[in-house]
Amino acid sequence: MFKKIRITLVILILIFILPAYASAERTDEDGNEYQSSKTFSEFGDNTSCTQNPLTNYPENIGDDDFLSWQGSDEPVLEAGPEGSWDDRSVIGPEVLYTGTKYLMWYSGVTGTTYQTGYATSYNGLTWEKSPHNPVLTVGEPGSWDDERVWAPAVIYNHPLWEMWYVGYSDVTGSQIGYATSGDGVNWEKYPGNPVFTPGIFDEWESNGVNAPYVMFENGIYHMWYSSHPHGSIGYAASADGIHWERHPQNPIIEPYVTDDELCPIWKLVSPTVVKLDEYQMWYQIGQSCKGTCVYTIVHSVSSDRVTWSEHDRVYGGLFNNAHYPTVISHHNGLLKQMWFVHCGRIWYAEENQLDLRKYLPLAVR
Repeated sequence: MFKKIRITLVILILIFILPAYASAERTDEDGNEYQSSKTFSEFGDNTSCTQNPLTNYPENIGDDDFLSWQGSDEPVLEAGPEGSWDDRSVIGPEVLYTGTKYLMWYSGVTGTTYQTGYATSYNGLTWEKSPHNPVLTVGEPGSWDDERVWAPAVIYNHPLWEMWYVGYSDVTGSQIGYATSGDGVNWEKYPGNPVFTPGIFDEWESNGVNAPYVMFENGIYHMWYSSHPHGSIGYAASADGIHWERHPQNPIIEPYVTDDELCPIWKLVSPTVVKLDEYQMWYQIGQSCKGTCVYTIVHSVSSDRVTWSEHDRVYGGLFNNAHYPTVISHHNGLLKQMWFVHCGRIWYAEENQLDLRKYLPLAVR
């Protein structure tokens, strides 16, 4: 029944909404404006930005696992009003669950400036932005992070919230900094920033390090990160979250040649990791398809944090654009929740194997 309703809704959207939408301007994840006469050539999005790339385009995947993910019908976090600090796009979410409330740190874009904001929710769908936003701002002119502070990775390690974020300037490029907070809102940058810089002898990451994800386990900080601008994924460990040691096998996941000569994979970005029986990683791949960049979210598994399985595709597709995933898990993996970026807005999806919940509308769970 729901499938028939979904198909009917897609047909109505194609007939009535898309023609009207064609005259509107849109923005991509980096805040660049595109006229409707163009496709999202940089990000590979040829669909309406009002549609969830999973819910409305399952035929683009061809993967049975894909069908277990259910997406929201609209973005769950929108860009701010014109003139605000996040008026161009909202990207790079990090979501944690306290047991009663969802907490999100995200990147807001205006012009070429990226800063970090904070929002809260009781159901993961309806979010309230903090009146104190942005909670982490760019540095003073001439500093290493004077243009962008974004892509936050956050953990709670009693009694502090800890954040690793990407700082950027035209002079130094992308590096990773560290900040702490007592409440998740008021942050203090570490005076010794940046704490993780490109390895000058590691060609694969010599142009910059990007999009960290940090897990604290058994007294050790574990970080997975991307290289910039052409991504591979690396791994590093630390006893204090400040001094890091790279793994000798880096990069642990690299772009590779596929059988699809029309769409070679050239970029891996934004890892997010959940520990279940094994480590589960979701990250985005970039494929160059006939001159158009297509972003898709994929999934891999590891028993040792370093050696990862060949990925399976989760979200996105040839005519879609889904990236910057963040995932949390409940009930030993029976319920997984994902927030991701599509058209410069943050969307939601879940993989639900709990019989009592799967038949309830998303908004009332």
